[in-house]
Amino acid sequence: MKKGVFIVVLLMLLLSFMPAIFAQGINQSQIDSAYSCINTKVGDCSSSSLSISDKIFTSLATGKCTSQIQSKETSAGCWASASSGSCDVKTTSQALIALKNSGVSSNNTVDWLLSNKQPTTSIDWYIQVDSNSQTSCTISYTVNSNKFSQKFSVGSDKTITTSGSLGSCLEVGYNSNDYWIHIKDPADCYGVNFTTTCDQPFTTTKLYQKSGDSTVYVSKTTQSASAGGPISDIVNSYCFGGSSGCDYESTMWAALALDSQGQDVTSYLPYLTTSSGDSSNIKYLPSAILYYLTGSSDYLQSLLNSQISVNQYNYWSATGSPYTPYHDTALALFSLTPASSVQQKQDAEDWLVNTQGSDGCWGSIADTSFLLYGLEGSTAQPASTQDCTSAGYYCMSQVSCNTQANGNVLSSYSCNLGTYVCCDQPVKVLTCPEQQGQLCQSGYTCSGGKSLPASDATNGQICCVGAGATCKETVQPTVSSCESAGYTCRSSCVSGSEQISSSESCTDASLFCCEPSTKKSSSGVIWIILLVILILLAALGIIFRKRLMPIWIKIKSKFKKGPGKGKGPGRPGPGGPRPPGGFRPGPGRPMPPRPMPPRSMTQRRPMPSRPRSASDVNDVLKKLKEMGK
Repeated sequence: MKKGVFIVVLLMLLLSFMPAIFAQGINQSQIDSAYSCINTKVGDCSSSSLSISDKIFTSLATGKCTSQIQSKETSAGCWASASSGSCDVKTTSQALIALKNSGVSSNNTVDWLLSNKQPTTSIDWYIQVDSNSQTSCTISYTVNSNKFSQKFSVGSDKTITTSGSLGSCLEVGYNSNDYWIHIKDPADCYGVNFTTTCDQPFTTTKLYQKSGDSTVYVSKTTQSASAGGPISDIVNSYCFGGSSGCDYESTMWAALALDSQGQDVTSYLPYLTTSSGDSSNIKYLPSAILYYLTGSSDYLQSLLNSQISVNQYNYWSATGSPYTPYHDTALALFSLTPASSVQQKQDAEDWLVNTQGSDGCWGSIADTSFLLYGLEGSTAQPASTQDCTSAGYYCMSQVSCNTQANGNVLSSYSCNLGTYVCCDQPVKVLTCPEQQGQLCQSGYTCSGGKSLPASDATNGQICCVGAGATCKETVQPTVSSCESAGYTCRSSCVSGSEQISSSESCTDASLFCCEPSTKKSSSGVIWIILLVILILLAALGIIFRKRLMPIWIKIKSKFKKGPGKGKGPGRPGPGGPRPPGGFRPGPGRPMPPRPMPPRSMTQRRPMPSRPRSASDVNDVLKKLKEMGK
């Protein structure tokens, strides 16, 4: 019974290691098979069965179908979707990305997209004016040819007060908030230059939140000026959609497309950020696009956490997604290109290995092409450009190049992902003030926030970021001589497994200093080593079972031949006992008598005698006496 239980446990442990042992990821042969499948199904891209989506994603992965995509462009510079038959933002954005990937420019398309943006009405914007001391300030701006200028003061408690109106665009006290200046009318006041001056050194920061939501987001840009120095703040917050308002998926793809063209897309991020958690938008996997555009570790972690596990396989399939898991996984893999070493990417590749069709495709043409683009980038490289990374530069999104790397886009170099631009600078770590944080000195921890890396953190300092985050001194616990020596203070030491160490003491005099037993520790290590060896032997046995089978058969046959050791003679066969010499004559062949050499009486072997009775012995003695007469 115990032996059976041990075997079951061993097999369970072995099976648990199997995924890690046999997970190989996707190999070049499978990639080649997928490309072959696409090329076979697409052909020369002239088939009427190919949708505009098939052609766009095929162009992304292989560079094919470019001319067919161009032929569908309208005079306005847009593309119609297959479902509506009229130009839409998403299809146009995807077509623009595909053409840029093949080195084809389209200024008309960029202009068409920009003409379809609209201000976000569901976001409240604020300007925060801060100073280390009480200060008097003036804010002025011009809107619809009307000029406004109004004084206000910032108190020592950071509250803002004013004796008059701040004009048609600004107000104080919105939602009972006296710390920030609220921008009132998005349609008229977005894009307006608000200029502030103060009589003390001051800073301004823009903040925003979704209407009705308690979460407040802080923009990355904080401006500082000395007394009398002006600071200009412009609020730009836009989205893409139609007559019904903003559309999240359209804004996602438009931001990607415009970013790939070198356009500034920071004005679309507030909408994408504040609406990413809406139940109607989760289905589009927003963390993938937000991580790609911003490089934020928060969005990376959110994307990794959104991977699902089904039947021991891991991939992406957003809740309520209108697309297949292949599409959602392709979108995640595409955005994870900068974080290619994460385990979730390897897990998704293992899933793709086991779900690839016999023809080499994963579902539809569009899904397979999008997956190849996410896994391999594009095989199409514009002939007029050089590879960015080979030249020693850096591939990243336009936003990251401008805001995080503080670099310049190099248009004469290209990246194998058409949405990336080539930047002359690597992404830099921001300073703590740039991250709206405070530096905690060595020996302090961040309480109520999170610690982030900062370029100005030195000598053990950390950057503490978050609303209400503060630096708290780390309290070092008092360590007894017993614990310093690596032992444990206990109320009583376990008998047989620990020994009392009288040479060290505990802070609490009522406790004993207990030293772990060496014998117990070494015994546990030995059992662990034996278990690992058994698992490895079992795995080798399964892998090489075909080679080991002939050897096992030979060993088994040896035990079946002849009598076993320590046993009596074997049972004679049908022909009687086997004669000396190792053979027995066959039936009908008498065995000739074997001549025996003559032997003398002294040479003869005495026959064994049977026990005799007392009368028999007397008769023998009597006959011997008669013979001697």
